[in-house]
Amino acid sequence: MHYGLPILSTFFPRRLPYQHVYFLHQMFVSLSVCLTQLGPVLFPKHDLEAMNDKEVIQAVGEIAQRVVEMGRLTEREGKVASVVVIHWVYHICPLFSF
Repeated sequence: MHYGLPILSTFFPRRLPYQHVYFLHQMFVSLSVCLTQLGPVLFPKHDLEAMNDKEVIQAVGEIAQRVVEMGRLTEREGKVASVVVIHWVYHICPLFSF
């Protein structure tokens, strides 16, 4: 039986509609905070209309480099976190050896 949004009911079949709403609210708040904190870092204020074409291209290139570096950092941190979890699970449950 599906309550509320079919997508959320598919992923969380045992949740009630108010729990789906609470989940969506938490996601919205988290993403809002993330965007307000990362927005100025990723997209610093440039006065693009006062710049010539070369300066605009250079500014966009700098933004792209920042995005790439943050992506690499996120990927590296994700790999470290997954290795830590795998080691933790391996030491907690040695019966399930990989």
